[in-house]
Amino acid sequence: MAETGYANKKYSRDFFTVIGILSGFFLLFFAIFRGGGFGVFIQIDAIMITFGGTIAATFISFPPHQVIKVFKVFLKIFSKRIRSLEEIIQAIVILSYKSKQGGNLGLEKEEDKIGDGFLRRGISMVVDGLDLELIDEMMSAEIEALKIRHTAGQQIFIAMGNFAPSFGLIGTIIGLVQMLSKLSEPSKIGPSMAVALVTTFYGAILANLVFLPISEKLKARMFEELTLMTVIKEGILALRQNMNARIIESKLNSYLAANQRIKVQIK
Repeated sequence: MAETGYANKKYSRDFFTVIGILSGFFLLFFAIFRGGGFGVFIQIDAIMITFGGTIAATFISFPPHQVIKVFKVFLKIFSKRIRSLEEIIQAIVILSYKSKQGGNLGLEKEEDKIGDGFLRRGISMVVDGLDLELIDEMMSAEIEALKIRHTAGQQIFIAMGNFAPSFGLIGTIIGLVQMLSKLSEPSKIGPSMAVALVTTFYGAILANLVFLPISEKLKARMFEELTLMTVIKEGILALRQNMNARIIESKLNSYLAANQRIKVQIK
């Protein structure tokens, strides 16, 4: 790792997420196409009931600013931050060597080179000489706050995943009622039946190919972020206790699988 920066923020496209969504819709559209075409599956009434009902119920259930914010989060699932545990551990071990060589002054010189905000704030607390308990409390509070924010986003998508099939069922009931009311007019039974079935189809697709998978993706991202932040916190607390760099390295390596553990080379 170059000493010009520590845990810098870098992003890449999450192609597996893109491939998963596109392949899911492709397979559905291909099956529909082989079965006779898309026309019967495009029902404006069904779209209004399923899509409109799901969005309306979501805004009723959650504060509007949270709903709007979570739609912005949706776009972020297609990219991911390249910031591995190995990189974080390496950065902390190198910083511990700097601390041994130059004390808090040595750490302060490196502070502006740290790209990760959480790590930089932790180093700043060590440089300022804050008590170990206070550092632990402040960093734990930030971890908990991130967990709360991510959980809120997950809950919204989970709720939408529950609302969509429910409104699909409501559309089915509406279509069946309309169909039964027109039994004397056979030509109108078909369109009503189409609405009845297509709304259920829309609800199932939205829930199982969009909303619920997104909630699971956010959950996985949250777990990754919480693990990284926990490692950073443990490293900062070890730094504050002036632990030996190799002890810190060994302690933080415990978060990695045995075949992934690293040996930091210091120049």
